[in-house]
This record gives sequence, structure tokens and C-alpha cells, in this order.
Amino acid sequence: MNRSIAPRIPLRMAALALAALGSVAGTALAQDAAAPAPAPPATVDTNGDGVLSAAEHSAAARGAFQRMDGDGDGRITVDEMGAMPGASAAGMPSAADRMKAVDTDGDSVLTVQEHAAATTAAYTRLDADSDGRLTLDEVRAGAAAAQAARPAQPTPTPR
Repeated sequence: MNRSIAPRIPLRMAALALAALGSVAGTALAQDAAAPAPAPPATVDTNGDGVLSAAEHSAAARGAFQRMDGDGDGRITVDEMGAMPGASAAGMPSAADRMKAVDTDGDSVLTVQEHAAATTAAYTRLDADSDGRLTLDEVRAGAAAAQAARPAQPTPTPR
């Protein structure tokens, strides 16, 4: 693929990839719980080839986990998940519902391992052709499918 015309996958689309199909948005594994969380990268397609590799996805997932882990203890609570920017956007499942979807041991805390498993599963589901690389089209299709699977939100009545 010609790098000069390859579409780059912006962080917003990667976040959709991580959030799609029941994964945790912003997705993403504490490298060092004591270290401050790094700022989000401009893109997660770090090599600029127009696709999201498993390694790029994993790095983005680790960063997302660090940003969600507000107290740096290596565990994410429902409150920490709900405090993320955009966590309560229209149409988004509640933090409690997102936690239930990925908290495999049911203790209401998301561990690095649970988060890694959920984001890896989401990556695998989004990789429609199973080539180990997410294209922008695959991310968009996954985001659209996740949006379509969400229950319709009632329209507020103006007063």
C-alpha cells in the first residue's frame, strides 16, 4: 500500500474499535501503575501504514487502561471507568454495564488481564478478514455494528 495515500487511523476511530462489540472504551493495561499516564497519541497507527496492527492496538489498549486507572493502583473501578471523557455520551452504555461486560470474575473491578482479554477479543472480532490488521473500513463497520446493537435511547421531550 502506498504510504502517502493510506488513510491513517485516528485515535477516535481506535477508541471506537476498542469500544465496539462490548469492549472497554479507551479503551486498552498498566505498564507501570506508579508512572503517570501518557498523553493519548495523535494516532495509534504509529507506523503510518493505514492499518492498526495487533502491536499498535495493544499499545493503545495499555495507554487507555492507564488513563482510566485514575488512582494508579492497576485496577479500574466503575467510578474510574465512568470518569473518562465521553463515558456518558448519548448512546453509550453506562459504566456499570460496560464493567459487567468485561469483568469476568464479577468483582466490579477491571484488572489488567481482564482489560487485555476484552480488548484483544474486540480486535479479533473487528478483524473481519482475520489478517491480523484492522483497516479503517473494518473499524467503521465494527463501530456501526456496535451502534446498531445498542438499544435505542428515548428522545427527551422538550419542556
